[in-house]
Amino acid sequence: GDINPGNNLHVSGLSKKVDNRELEAAFAKVGRVQKVSVVYDPHTRESRGFAFVTMETPEEADAAVTALNATDLMGRVLTVTKVGFYFFFFVAPSYDFTHYILSRRRGAVRGPRRLASTTDLKSAVIVCVIYPFFPLSSR
Repeated sequence: GDINPGNNLHVSGLSKKVDNRELEAAFAKVGRVQKVSVVYDPHTRESRGFAFVTMETPEEADAAVTALNATDLMGRVLTVTKVGFYFFFFVAPSYDFTHYILSRRRGAVRGPRRLASTTDLKSAVIVCVIYPFFPLSSR
């Protein structure tokens, strides 16, 4: 399945008093809500002022962005944007090369010291790194 089918939203500008139920009630006026996750500080247990909302369909997510972005909720102006992802692909040529790079980063003095040659590509792996980004909303 898709990592992000287009129905994931990032909501910022939340009042510290807003909880999952209140945020879900606001989004439920626009469409069917699958999940709401207000992000809390693990130490103070206070809201960090942002959340993630998953709508049932991408169309409902678009409707939520249109209807709720730059609106007031409990005295604060919300910013609602769709969540996207950057994909980075790179080749890790071999165990020896990868181990060499990792051992250098840790400051280790032992471990393989040779760089990968073209023959090492027979054991190459393709690594995909997924990094979320939150596009700026248009106001």
